Amino acid sequence: MGLCPTPVYSATPAGNLYGTTSRGGASEFGTVFKLDTNDKESVLYSFGGSPDGAFPFSGLVQDNAGSLYGTTDQGGASGAGAVFKLDTAGTGTVLHSFAGSPDGSDPQAGLVLDAAGHLYGVTAQGGSTIYGTVFKLDTAGTETVLHSFVAGSDGLESYAGLVRDAAGNLYGTTMNGGNPELDDGYGNGMVFKIDKPAKKRCSTSLEGRRMGHFPALAWSATMLAIFTARRPLVVGAGAEQYSRSTQAARRPCCTPWQERMGFTPMAV
Repeated sequence: MGLCPTPVYSATPAGNLYGTTSRGGASEFGTVFKLDTNDKESVLYSFGGSPDGAFPFSGLVQDNAGSLYGTTDQGGASGAGAVFKLDTAGTGTVLHSFAGSPDGSDPQAGLVLDAAGHLYGVTAQGGSTIYGTVFKLDTAGTETVLHSFVAGSDGLESYAGLVRDAAGNLYGTTMNGGNPELDDGYGNGMVFKIDKPAKKRCSTSLEGRRMGHFPALAWSATMLAIFTARRPLVVGAGAEQYSRSTQAARRPCCTPWQERMGFTPMAV
């Protein structure tokens, strides 16, 4: 059995629910569980810390084959967290172990899965600085950092998950940053957008075109809004409903980050 279940669950057409617990299990590092239509709970996987990960604080995403994907805040090969896959046979696989720099550390939010099988997520810390990242993990298990937060007006510490629009752009929030003049230099958080590159362009050189070379196009980050006061907020509807603020809950055994007083921007 697990302990301290996360508040996000994945449901299948058959009515089964899948989720994680941040504690408990065989090694006390958390579990992945299933709740069937008869309200019977079964532990599908117990985390062991290293190398498979420890303390999953977020929900899961499921692909068309029934495999589940998620993150752990700690554990993995370097102790900085991991992205994992759990197949329908209950076999767990570490797709990526975070090292801190430059790929990020402490992923505490869930993942977004696109139609091609690519996974997107955020880390609360690490990256080219220490303030967190937005990352992509392709089907080969290669991680790409789409954006490293640098604090100040750029934001820092993204603890909530991303949402993805029909064009492939990503939206999320940071707990701090946005306006460093507020809240003793930390800021009250911000809403950001990561724009997907429009398309690949052929190399401008004759040799590049002949060899089939394409210049790499970068994802770009845009600040959409900053929080100027710590009060609840819901913005937009549908694809635009990507941010809200909510008071930090007091859950001593389950809280995924050091508890801060006041309101914290989170993604819907």
